[in-house]
Amino acid sequence: MKMEEKKTLFFLPLLFSIFFLLTAITGIFQLRVIRENIDEFMKKEASMVIDYVSKQIDMNFEYLSIAEKIPSFNLLNVISYDEEIIDDFYFLFNNTSEQNLLNIPVENFKVFNMEGKLLAEKGNIKVKKQDVAMFLRKSQKTLIKTPHEKDKGFFMGFKTKDRVVFFYLDNTELDALRRKFIIKKILENEVERYNVSGIIIYDNKNNTYLSVSKNEMDTIKLAGVISSTFLPGFSIEVHLSRSIRDRIIKRATVNLVVILCLFIIAGGISTYLLFILMKRQEKKLEEIKRDMAMQERLVSLGNLASGMAHEIRNPLNAIGLSIQRLKREFMPEDEKKEEYQRFLDIIKAELTRVNKIVEDFLLTTKTQGSFSKENLFSLIDEVVLILKEEASIKGIEIINKVDNNLAVTCQKERLKQALYNIIINGIQAIKEKGKIYIEAQKRHNLVEILIKDTGPGIKKEDLKNIFDYYYTTKDRGIGMGLPISYMIVKDHGGNIKAISHEGEGATFIITLPVE
Repeated sequence: MKMEEKKTLFFLPLLFSIFFLLTAITGIFQLRVIRENIDEFMKKEASMVIDYVSKQIDMNFEYLSIAEKIPSFNLLNVISYDEEIIDDFYFLFNNTSEQNLLNIPVENFKVFNMEGKLLAEKGNIKVKKQDVAMFLRKSQKTLIKTPHEKDKGFFMGFKTKDRVVFFYLDNTELDALRRKFIIKKILENEVERYNVSGIIIYDNKNNTYLSVSKNEMDTIKLAGVISSTFLPGFSIEVHLSRSIRDRIIKRATVNLVVILCLFIIAGGISTYLLFILMKRQEKKLEEIKRDMAMQERLVSLGNLASGMAHEIRNPLNAIGLSIQRLKREFMPEDEKKEEYQRFLDIIKAELTRVNKIVEDFLLTTKTQGSFSKENLFSLIDEVVLILKEEASIKGIEIINKVDNNLAVTCQKERLKQALYNIIINGIQAIKEKGKIYIEAQKRHNLVEILIKDTGPGIKKEDLKNIFDYYYTTKDRGIGMGLPISYMIVKDHGGNIKAISHEGEGATFIITLPVE
């Protein structure tokens, strides 16, 4: 490969490498920007959550304050918050072990077993014996004493599977529980609604007041102050899940890797295709150079042949006349007559051979001859007829399988000479008893002629040189037949090539334009 071609082949991978590096650097920078933008967005989202929680706390606490001032709310205690508080206490008293009952966050309660024995007591709560007996008799499961003007507290008794529980919440405790429950519901709603994995509220002493969490470890934390008049000095910490950010980064990273892989694949394919195209171009240039070299040889040989034809034919004619005169006037005695006649015949045959070589030279130079439309079957059949006798001597059968309807525009005698040279070559290659098949088919605006023989084939090292002038593998050949055929086909705007595997015969493929 030439230095210029090596530079060209090296330039494309270098260009792709530069693009690859630029894309990789840009992609990494973009990933960093995406990460920073997502983090900034998540911080804004956390700020929105803090503001929203603060506003919700203010709004719900205002509602609670109004509800406490309306008698109808206090009379029946139908505030939904209280129902949830009761459900939580029911769960605690029902599922907490006897040893841990005192840890339940209620200041006043009593717990009895199903035999009326006191299991746990906390604070100062008055429980009537008839109320306990009522639960033990299974006549009632719940007892509620609603707040009134003198006592704003909340008293309740209920029976679980194996316990009877009474607890009392004074006004302050009930209000605190309501507030805490309200805040808890707000936090739970925010955790479900946003990309929030947890929210922690700290009191004015920085102790954990309330916490709602999804138990995710990888989070982004953002702290702030609750701007609520009802919770002065309280702070909030919002935990945002990194899972969405990580998924976005992962997807962007995968896309970048795919793009880089496509760059590598495209670079490899492009380099390979460029290499193939350069090889084909190199081969095509070699063919063009070869054709030009043959054209130059043809011109030189044509000029030589044209110049020598007159000079050679005159002596040949004189020698021919002299041979005829020798036969007629200078016949020797009878004992040497036969030998004399044989020598004259040898001279005449060699004279004919020399004359044919000159004619072949002249035939290859007649490129400006007229073209005519010829029936391809008839044209080939004329060549077969000339060679049939020589082929039959060696037991070779020439089979013309060309369609009788095919026609081609050509210089008839020159094309016959080209076909003659190829077929005679096949006859000479077959030692004895073989076949030569001649086929043709039309492909679009081209006619493809195939000449196959059953000879020994052409050696691989000889195949690339068979169309070169003076290249021959025969003992008595001069290497002119196939080169002449090659140039005649080229002059017709066609192409010729040989395919052969040693020991399997040879196939010559001639492609000619129909018009």
